[in-house]
Amino acid sequence: MRSSLAATLAAVLLLTVAAGPPPAGADVPEVRALWVDSFNPGLRTPADIDDLISRARWGNFNTIVAQVRRNAQTLFPSPREGLIEGYMPPAGFDPLGDLIVKAHAEGIEVHAWANIGPVYGGHPTIPTAAWPCRVPCDPKHVFNRHGWGKPAEEYWLTRTHPSHTAGTHSDFPGERSDSGLWFMDLGHPAAADHTIAVLIDMLRRYDIDGIHLDYIRYPEMPIVSPAPPGVGLPFSIGYNPISVRRFNAAYGRPAGSLPDPWDPGFSQWRRDQVTAFVRRLYLEMYFVKPRAKLSAALITFFRGPNTVEPRTFQQTEPYYRVFQDWNRWMDEGILDLGMPMVYKAQHAASTVVQFREWIEFTKNAQYDRHGTIGLGAFLNSLENTLVQVAESRAPSMTGAFAHGLIFFSYHVTNAAIPGTPVRPRDEFFRAVAEDGAYARVAPFAGAAPVPEMWWKTDRRAAHLLARIVGADGQAADGARVTIEKQGGGPNDLPIVQFADGNGYVGGIDLQPGAYRLSISTPGGDERVAIPHPVVAGRVTRLSVNLRSPAGGPKLRAQHVLGAHERTDHLGREASPVEEWRRREPRAEDTPRRP
Repeated sequence: MRSSLAATLAAVLLLTVAAGPPPAGADVPEVRALWVDSFNPGLRTPADIDDLISRARWGNFNTIVAQVRRNAQTLFPSPREGLIEGYMPPAGFDPLGDLIVKAHAEGIEVHAWANIGPVYGGHPTIPTAAWPCRVPCDPKHVFNRHGWGKPAEEYWLTRTHPSHTAGTHSDFPGERSDSGLWFMDLGHPAAADHTIAVLIDMLRRYDIDGIHLDYIRYPEMPIVSPAPPGVGLPFSIGYNPISVRRFNAAYGRPAGSLPDPWDPGFSQWRRDQVTAFVRRLYLEMYFVKPRAKLSAALITFFRGPNTVEPRTFQQTEPYYRVFQDWNRWMDEGILDLGMPMVYKAQHAASTVVQFREWIEFTKNAQYDRHGTIGLGAFLNSLENTLVQVAESRAPSMTGAFAHGLIFFSYHVTNAAIPGTPVRPRDEFFRAVAEDGAYARVAPFAGAAPVPEMWWKTDRRAAHLLARIVGADGQAADGARVTIEKQGGGPNDLPIVQFADGNGYVGGIDLQPGAYRLSISTPGGDERVAIPHPVVAGRVTRLSVNLRSPAGGPKLRAQHVLGAHERTDHLGREASPVEEWRRREPRAEDTPRRP
């Protein structure tokens, strides 16, 4: 899927990693990161940030992933979204700006953590301490302008199929999840466009080292039952009216019809909406600030890929339940840093199996990017967290190593388990950094640099971001675009994509040179474009306007489940809603401690 240049460099990197020793001490490059949420003390005052930097230095951490956007609100002044509900910063204080200055002075990277899906977490007719106005107090908030009660054209949120509303609140069936969240649907072009604009504006104005995506998916829902035999495990979500209209146009379905939750084409459609967002953001970021890294908190619900059952990635819950095809993102290169949230309790045999499956897969599925292991310190004793650190640093069965670790969370660093009490938070930083505290040799006994990303520093590859505009002057939504290297060799494989709702397609890690774009739209417009050659180390942006006469409808081919995607042999296996709520919580669900 990648260019010959990327393939060659990836092969060199693979040999280097496979031959190298596991990270074991000072000066060996590895990511050592903390997830720092904005619900608890850590980011809201200058003193909070001073304490955070002090603890990060004590623990020899080199990366802070700071939550600066949630519920479509920010922890920094933004011209596009208001401040987080109820937050009044001290006069003249900018949390993100202050964190960057203080962290960079200590050689610590700052990645801006942004929640994508959830836009509101309350009941719009009942005021609460978190939402005193019942809805967000800012009248310009996304939920107030594009949420509950708005007409279809203005409605940005996701819904369930009207006949399958399990997992949603009885007061708002099909809209608000039982967890209390209202989710944006990335199948709505305006919603995706707005979110990317917020993130790119932040990137332009702050010297952040990267953007970190969370909730970059659809919400997790119960299995739809009953289901036709042989169709796998269906989940009912993603029915934003505009997204469904777009799906029907792309697949030639009757206008106004609703796809079934177990329709393979609709499942692929939902995955495509999320992937298209990540791809465009990656290229927009590279265009603005090539050194900035894109990372994401990735789902590892329930069982991981394995050869025992067997279970492929396409048969795991990230892929078939929340439509997050993060293995593809790593393969395509639209993430620089994958951070799977392998939040598993070490004292439970069933979750130990899950932990080992997912860390094995993470190490082996880095392709030519970096993968780090996200550990659920909030679920484990300090001793068990150190066990998971050691397993995460060990080589996989094929000899691959992860590129580091990230812990959830800075605020809750350990849990009471049978036979072990809760320890004060600072014991975590002592445990990881001081020999003899909890292990003879502490895992982070000395400082370590962040691993170099060769594709960021040795920028030989080129990138392309194209926007296809139809004959009517609107985005050519769903246009099939084939990107081919002119005069390319056998390793220069064509890239085939469908334009997103805003008309975008893109190519990552291309050989510099000229490319041919062959375009056909669902309405029948066709065009071949050969723009200026793409240049190494840059994103070449272009817009292609279609003026060709219609030549007949060009509809997307139906998606048919392959053997690697079918879940028949897994029975009805999926993690219960109660289970993922317990072990994969939102930050606001974690216990509050001083």
